[in-house]
Amino acid sequence: MKCATGRRKTLYLDARTAAVRPDGPALRISQPQQADRHIPLRRIDRAVIRGIDEPLFAACLAIVAQDGVVHVQDDAGRLVALLQPVRWQAPVWARELALQIEQASGLGHYHWWRDAQQRHAWSLVFRRGFRGGFDANRTRLLRYATRDAQGHLVRREARFLDHQLRAWLQGALQRAGLQPVTAALMDKGGDLTEALHRCLSVTLLWRYVRWRRQRHTPPGAADLIQLFELQAAAQLRDQFERHIAALGAEFRLATREPAGSS
Repeated sequence: MKCATGRRKTLYLDARTAAVRPDGPALRISQPQQADRHIPLRRIDRAVIRGIDEPLFAACLAIVAQDGVVHVQDDAGRLVALLQPVRWQAPVWARELALQIEQASGLGHYHWWRDAQQRHAWSLVFRRGFRGGFDANRTRLLRYATRDAQGHLVRREARFLDHQLRAWLQGALQRAGLQPVTAALMDKGGDLTEALHRCLSVTLLWRYVRWRRQRHTPPGAADLIQLFELQAAAQLRDQFERHIAALGAEFRLATREPAGSS
């Protein structure tokens, strides 16, 4: 069991080293030469799964039945499947925001929000402001991290963290009930998930770079997961909420513009 998001937590499981099965309102986890552990299903916010097998799939369905989200990853950490509840209830504010987006004549306000949020994210890293393209600045950060490390290791670790971020973001959108907003933007050609990912990846990458430069030995997967979950528990969550609040404010301001204003 790893790091918390509120009271519910993220569960990392590898079926090749642990047997998992539903046991009433909990999961029973059995490992060689260890006592069985019981984890209440209601405490599981997300589950990240490797080496999935039939009993573990039953456990995944039990998590989803209790409104949890399950991400299935390959050995490189890439998201290959997503299980989430079929039934969900979007909050009133999310439905209202989706309606405002649907009624807007275009995506001008979304594009303004997206660019402003990305500039702000980069300004936290490069104090003189965001200059150049996204990929070029990402390369600059990774080059900074390779001072005492091999470049291919840093790039692989950064990709691993990026895979964790994409999976976490899917869960965050699900928990916030933002599916109507995502769908409304998608219908007009906007991609909320990608816009949020770009902003959040800047924060995560900068934290990784500073952390990596302080290490004298290459980190393992467990170290990278711990780093990610520490960021997800506070900084990424808070930043996600600020970006969404700014999107809502932008469209609420748009609906209050007087007729004929530019």
